[in-house]
Amino acid sequence: MKQKVIRQSHEICIERAILITESYRKTKRDFPVIRFAKAIKHILQNMTIKIWDDEVIVGNRCSKLVGTPLYPEIRVDTLEQDCDSYDSRSVQPLFLSDEDRQILKEDIIPYWKHEEQTVQHRYYGYLNDDEKTLLEKLLFIVDAELTNGVGHFFPGHENLSLIFM
Repeated sequence: MKQKVIRQSHEICIERAILITESYRKTKRDFPVIRFAKAIKHILQNMTIKIWDDEVIVGNRCSKLVGTPLYPEIRVDTLEQDCDSYDSRSVQPLFLSDEDRQILKEDIIPYWKHEEQTVQHRYYGYLNDDEKTLLEKLLFIVDAELTNGVGHFFPGHENLSLIFM
């Protein structure tokens, strides 16, 4: 199983993006926290459940063996920017099928760009011009942590976690 995962190409799974977009389209009149709760429920009730051969611990966050889901509700600018280059970029290439790319470009990205406010858009709305300018000059990781939250941990490796504090 380990060798299978190591050899497997990295892929983008758009299933979560499709499901959250479906839910948000149906819940426009609900309060934001209710909309998000309904979206998570919709995702969990409709996502593909994968149990791979030889798996000891089961569970998945996307339908690909080695894949990543998309979170268009957080920020859509990077999805739009990278949509045509995911599988050809030199650092961390991710396979994206032509069919999935078309769904992103024609449905997911336009919806979150024009009909919804992403977390990033709401966050930037709280900043004054000086703060926006300062944020634009900071490293990408700062913006990623502000819009996505801190989520990179090195349990049991005190020396590594101190580097990032």
